[in-house]
Amino acid sequence: MIHIVVVGGGPSGLAFAQTAAAKLCTTEHHQKNGKAGSSQVEITLLEKRDYYFHSIGSLRALVDENFIKKLFFPYDNALSGYPGARIVTQAHVLSVDYATKVVQYKKGSDFVSLPYDYLVLATGSSYTDPIKPNPQPSTTEQPRQNDESRNAIEQSLLETNKKIQASNRILVVGGGAVGIELAGELKSYYPEKKIMLLSSSPELLSNQNVPKMRRPVREALEKLGVELYLGQRIRKDMLPSTAYQQHQFGTASFETDHGLVIESDARLFCVGMSPTVDLVIKF
Repeated sequence: MIHIVVVGGGPSGLAFAQTAAAKLCTTEHHQKNGKAGSSQVEITLLEKRDYYFHSIGSLRALVDENFIKKLFFPYDNALSGYPGARIVTQAHVLSVDYATKVVQYKKGSDFVSLPYDYLVLATGSSYTDPIKPNPQPSTTEQPRQNDESRNAIEQSLLETNKKIQASNRILVVGGGAVGIELAGELKSYYPEKKIMLLSSSPELLSNQNVPKMRRPVREALEKLGVELYLGQRIRKDMLPSTAYQQHQFGTASFETDHGLVIESDARLFCVGMSPTVDLVIKF
């Protein structure tokens, strides 16, 4: 029996598990290969939450609180119909022994050692909370301590939504896909608010190979009324880069490296993701 273990039930991990299960965990697959009986491949997907979180939709939820509940999906039927394929939810992976090919995880009060033949690490990435819920790394002694329950994340999204609602001048920092979409969502939902987008690059989407999209996207934002400040950044002595890990609320004034003074009631940081590599580092 071949055992494939997938760590992470986000878009990549789930897509891999479903594709592999459809090809390998069926009786038809073994009949085609001259083998009788049930599947000879097992797939186990380990996921720390008991729900799938659709992070792409979180930007809409920041302006429309009715959208928050649409971000959560159960895993109940994700691998149903495939013999030998299963999802273990609320499984907090603590470590991987690459020499002996064993994954150790904790579920509830139980510690489990799970052997594998093939391992897929699809642990995803972190982003400014709550665009993506941002837990702390696990350790071999203790799994992630952040409250990742659906209720806690819904509450975090709602609190940010209310703070945005109470802000009249909102600065979005970052000119990539997330910053652009968030600025558009904000101005579309709150046309009366002053929405500003600040990017260190002179062009939007500068880190993506989509040159034909840059001008239309810029024109669309300008047509909405979003104020664009491109090719400059907030002075480091006024706002260190470490501050970009968390959105800020409250009236404040900052100066860019070009001498532009920007006053805002909220600063929403969309400056890129950080891959979750704690299990890879230990390889």
